[in-house]
Amino acid sequence: MKKKIFIIASAIVIISITIILVHMEKSALSTDKIDNGEKVTLSMEKINSGEVNRTVVGASLKYEFSYEELKDFVDFFNELDIRESDLKKISGTHTTPSVTQPMNVNLSMNNDKHIYFTAFKDGEIYVTNEYDDKSYSIYNDELLNYIYDLWRYL
Repeated sequence: MKKKIFIIASAIVIISITIILVHMEKSALSTDKIDNGEKVTLSMEKINSGEVNRTVVGASLKYEFSYEELKDFVDFFNELDIRESDLKKISGTHTTPSVTQPMNVNLSMNNDKHIYFTAFKDGEIYVTNEYDDKSYSIYNDELLNYIYDLWRYL
């Protein structure tokens, strides 16, 4: 009789452990399945125009993109794997534009709102997205370098 109770108790323990392990595995899988958020993209259908600008030594330099240049920027941005989970709170550490000399890309949207990208040499890119009513920072070296390479137009 003791042997039967021991076998039944062992079976219950094994089944319980199996259920717990399966449940833990499912939990781990569901946590792993939480992706990094939706990919952040731009849509040419929603953008009327774009420009790059920068203020240096009291002078404001500005260049309006041609359609092809704007499309190049949008295509480049959309090729990057920037996810909503990559978006950070704006640091607010760049308060003196004359010192930080940011590069700016401004996109004019079809609803008279704008998306402003302000890139700083330390790697932070402020984004003020009036279109979606969001403000955040992106840290992406490829995007940073692309925006700073737009200096060639100024």
